[in-house]
Amino acid sequence: MGTTTDIPSEIGTSELVRDAYELLASKHDGQRQKVNGHPYVEHPIAVATDVSEAGFEPEMVAAALVHDIVEDSDVTVEDVRERFGDRVATLVDAMTDTSEVKPYERRKALHRERVVAAGPDAAAIFAADKLNNVRALRSAYAEDGEAVASRFVQPLDTKLRVWVAASRWSPAMRPPFPTPRCSRARSPAWRPIGSVVVEAEAALVVLEADAAQQR
Repeated sequence: MGTTTDIPSEIGTSELVRDAYELLASKHDGQRQKVNGHPYVEHPIAVATDVSEAGFEPEMVAAALVHDIVEDSDVTVEDVRERFGDRVATLVDAMTDTSEVKPYERRKALHRERVVAAGPDAAAIFAADKLNNVRALRSAYAEDGEAVASRFVQPLDTKLRVWVAASRWSPAMRPPFPTPRCSRARSPAWRPIGSVVVEAEAALVVLEADAAQQR
């Protein structure tokens, strides 16, 4: 998993993206997702794929790949800055949550405020992150039902409230959406990040309905 030959074509092949992928593969190696037990690297790759397919440039894709690396490894924001530059480091810093703030829902609210303050690029990665969290939970819930709840520290209802809040949180997630700075923004492949938000909200509606049926 740690070589550039493994890099998914969907996220691009720029030197910056390759470097971010190698760091991701090494620092998340052996980690598993709580929701489904899959290799953790699948999550940031999925987030980066959404960001790339939306037409964003390599710096954004690189930031999406390593958006959890400060939270989940010994890598610091300064390490990211030295390796990838100021922009990637700023985005990763905005995406980094802290477990020091209590209670959980307050912590998540403060994190959303930090993402808003960081600007629309951070909001785009945040949206793709939450979308993929919802997708993974939706899939696991469909397969295992309420048993999924035991895999998290927080009650499932609490996580749902946080994700609903994340999908409705700010004008930063509403039109006008951030415009990629690369030429693909003018091509048929351009997918506005707004569609990510809409898909996340739709998935949450289904997930809430599933949870209600299970009770």
